[in-house]
Amino acid sequence: MVKSMLFARRFGPIALALLALPACNLTCPYSADQVFETQVRAECHFFFACCTAGEVDVVNEQGGFGDLSRFQDEENCVDERLEEGSDINLFFRGISQAEQAGRFRFDTGVFQSCVEGRINALNSCDADFVLGDAGPLEVSDECSGVPGEGLVDDGDPCFFDYECAIKGSQCLSPGALENPEACALDDDCGNDEVCDDGFCALDTGVIEIHDDKICIRPIEEGEDCSFDPDFPNLPPFCAFGTICITAQDGDQTCEVPREDGDNCLVTSDCERGLFCDLEGGIPGECTPLRGERDDCNSNAECKVGLFCDQSRSTPTCEAPLPVDVFICTGIQGAEDPNYPLAK
Repeated sequence: MVKSMLFARRFGPIALALLALPACNLTCPYSADQVFETQVRAECHFFFACCTAGEVDVVNEQGGFGDLSRFQDEENCVDERLEEGSDINLFFRGISQAEQAGRFRFDTGVFQSCVEGRINALNSCDADFVLGDAGPLEVSDECSGVPGEGLVDDGDPCFFDYECAIKGSQCLSPGALENPEACALDDDCGNDEVCDDGFCALDTGVIEIHDDKICIRPIEEGEDCSFDPDFPNLPPFCAFGTICITAQDGDQTCEVPREDGDNCLVTSDCERGLFCDLEGGIPGECTPLRGERDDCNSNAECKVGLFCDQSRSTPTCEAPLPVDVFICTGIQGAEDPNYPLAK
């Protein structure tokens, strides 16, 4: 369980990005229209060139590749997976189309810096990185989203949040900005209106299929971020760099995360590297994450790479056991590996 937790903590923030990379493309392997192939080539290479057939069960469990054993060899794996496509392929297709339409400028350099470590490890049979604990424990902020610059102004048409020029904006239906009248029946609405899902809507007289969306700016720092019943389709969301913090009296305001020593109600109120210490009562205090061997109550109180060992009489933050990987070392066609004998 500790190993699984560490894997999720290390790779969770960039799971989406890592699922979409390729490897051996000769031109711009990390551009939006090439990255899916790059990942497919890298994963197929690691699975077939680095691992023996007898190691497949462990690889599938630890590596998150899915069942690549259904393919005959590396070449077939690449060809078939590129033919099949995936949700990740669709994701990067959206980025490519946004670039072509002038709605987004993808930062290939930043994206490459975020993901090439794993791609290189896959291509070089670095099993310690791919299956073990040699990968990075933390990911920078610039790798947590889609790197690049949105070019769509507030109120203009969009398809995805990342296309919006104002950071923190969301790409939503224009209806989110409307204040519809509640209704139970069509008779409750005015002329040329019908009751649709409890709210009055314009009756166009025809069935329309469309997906109109616009960029809607976020709530600014210091403003109320509670749900507004007058705009039931507009979720409250705060400006980039701020979060919606609930005060003890229930008021909700967009604010920058709390700093060390500030009052808090939950850990999400605090900036990165801090947790909300409630041992002294409510409100709690934003406190630096605990180090190794420090007392703790939960994993959320420990520094990245540590976990709260609840098996101890007094739980403390501990480092998980190191992971030594002795499989998938690129030994195909060579002598069988000599595994260390158990003591």
